[in-house]
Amino acid sequence: MARVRVFHSALQSSSVGGVGLALLTSYAIVGLVASVYPAFDVLRLVFGLPLLLFVPGAMLANSLERDLETPGRFLLYAVAYSVVVLAVVVLALGFLGPLIGIERPISELPLAIALSVVVLALVAFNSRTNSPSVSHWLPDLHPLGLTVLLVLLPTVAAAGAFGMKRWGSSLGVSLFIVTTCVVVLLTSSRYFPTRQYPAVAFFVSISLLLHRNLVAESVVGADIQGLYGSAAMVRRTGQATIEVVGPSISVPVVSVVPAAFSTLTGLELNLVFVLVHSFLFALVPVGVYYLSSEHFGAQTALFASLFFSFYHVSFYFTPGKQLLSELFAILLLLAVFGRNADSVRRSSLGLLGTGLILTHYGTTYLLAASMLVAALAVTALDAFVEDVEIERSLSVSTPVLLLVGATAWYTYASAQVVSRMASIPAQITDQLTVLFFQGLIPGTGASYATQQTTIFDQLNVVLYIALTLLLAIGLASVVYRNLESVRRSEQPRTLEYAAVATPMFLFLGTSYFLSFSLWADRVYQMVLPVLAPFLPIGFLVLRSLVDDSVPSVAAATNRVERTYAVPVLLVVLLAFNSGFVFALAGSANTSTFSADANDLAFTSQERRSVEWLSERADITQYETYRDVPGSRIAVDEPPRVQVYTDSYSSQLFRSALPSAYHRTEVVLLKSKWRPSFDVHRVDDGFVYVRTRTVTTSRSEGVQPTSFTEPEVESLCRSNNVLYDSGAVRILRSTNATTSSR
Repeated sequence: MARVRVFHSALQSSSVGGVGLALLTSYAIVGLVASVYPAFDVLRLVFGLPLLLFVPGAMLANSLERDLETPGRFLLYAVAYSVVVLAVVVLALGFLGPLIGIERPISELPLAIALSVVVLALVAFNSRTNSPSVSHWLPDLHPLGLTVLLVLLPTVAAAGAFGMKRWGSSLGVSLFIVTTCVVVLLTSSRYFPTRQYPAVAFFVSISLLLHRNLVAESVVGADIQGLYGSAAMVRRTGQATIEVVGPSISVPVVSVVPAAFSTLTGLELNLVFVLVHSFLFALVPVGVYYLSSEHFGAQTALFASLFFSFYHVSFYFTPGKQLLSELFAILLLLAVFGRNADSVRRSSLGLLGTGLILTHYGTTYLLAASMLVAALAVTALDAFVEDVEIERSLSVSTPVLLLVGATAWYTYASAQVVSRMASIPAQITDQLTVLFFQGLIPGTGASYATQQTTIFDQLNVVLYIALTLLLAIGLASVVYRNLESVRRSEQPRTLEYAAVATPMFLFLGTSYFLSFSLWADRVYQMVLPVLAPFLPIGFLVLRSLVDDSVPSVAAATNRVERTYAVPVLLVVLLAFNSGFVFALAGSANTSTFSADANDLAFTSQERRSVEWLSERADITQYETYRDVPGSRIAVDEPPRVQVYTDSYSSQLFRSALPSAYHRTEVVLLKSKWRPSFDVHRVDDGFVYVRTRTVTTSRSEGVQPTSFTEPEVESLCRSNNVLYDSGAVRILRSTNATTSSR
């Protein structure tokens, strides 16, 4: 019997390596067969995705981590480590390949060989490490009915998106939103066991992402367009160097890795962004749940993850650098503040920190700065208090190393990032001057609030004010409770967490008046992974105050109303942010409820029109990209072709015809900073007008992201119409004006 137990334990500990070898072997065989019979090429996707997304990280997690007793935690670390490994491998191959004579290092054969070497090395490392076995590979599916409901939620979301895309019907999308709201309300009932909470966090998040992104025919958003353009360049050239990728090389997880995914699996690049990125980001709410549950309890953690998921920036766009970076940020915090933080190895923190740095500089610097402030504050408090020695998990060295590593990498990879960070103090000084003497700063919370004109927009602002007040109350109560524990010579339970959250909340408050090269709504989303638990805590504190001060109100409120109050608030938030409320009112503002909505989701017709323009205008492509202005290889550089359009349409050119690789210059005829329209500003070049950016409104209050019909008519009278597909009109201008832009 003892021998049987020993054999079973050995089999468990080697199962990760066995799965890795099996997938690697299957992938290699499929690649050889597909070279002869192309029909088998689809199997590259079947074996390639788990090989890329799971195997390398699973072996590292099995060796490095000590707190992976649940499938959810194991999956989080396995996927995060896998992405880091792939990013490092692709970067190394991209930089070293040309030096050893590989002309296209980011092509299938070099990538496959490099990945095979890494997997085999990790198998050897995993077998030699005295690592804990993964005791539970399969999640608990009981109760089965709830599990089926959660698993079907993404299907309902995809079906709703298909109905909107195919027939322009929002019925399926409405059904999905209603179903999601029902699931959220059920989470507070006795029918939902706490062990299902991580599954709720994941399936709700992935469903929201799919219902939004599958409506579009490519990536949705602004910054993601430029990242897509960089990845397309890597996919086309098979190279991943600073000269080819440009500043986007500083965030290779979202600019180079997608091209490697597409190359190795055969999945179209836009589907890598839409599907793979959605899967990766859907793990972030799960991480929020695990981190919050260790400090504040299971139900508070669930509400925190749902609050994070229902914030519109968390699902409205195709996940890009900011959203994906939060996977590494939340796991880094979980590694520092988790139950078994003492057993976390420095190599684990190094991997997660590397992933964070290679994904988004904004999240990296914000998290590192907040952790540094927290570490210094707790250290100072510990030195000041004599009666109790505060147990600390966060050392000053962790954020310092993160800051040093980030600065070193960004200095090498993109001078623009470092110069942008260095310019922030001067920007703040200039913005304070504008704020005190002229008016509001564009992109701040105050600016956003004053621009809302309809009753539903204003109600949405009121809702966010209420949510933010609850965050403030919750954070203040936790800080107070911890300081009281210290005063009573007791060990504080959540002091370090609150210490990290406090500078983040101050940063959020500052964004209401100042802009740090970020929109206020992006700042809100950036701090939510840490601040989200304080929403339900703030509600409980506020409710307790009401109960104590107004006994009659407390007596009139039954237990069910108390339990469902926070889920109802979250349901209202989802109804507003998904556009459901606006659709019911007949003013749908997103393409999930109206095919004609003007947003950052571009159709295939609109993309084809840009291709037509590039051929018609003879827009040549640069051979290389240099990060330093004026350092192009070409000595006699031809002049740039100017394209005039609105601010929304300009985002399309970042992916379809990026100026980093083509001699184009997009000039905004209308934007939030210059909302007035003047046809005389059009110089020699082309005018690009999407039908969806044209409104019939003739009022002065038309959005600067839209043209009015009279404005388009004046453009057509002054310029020749070269292209009209019904979705897009392209005009040719030969004006020889010298008006300033």
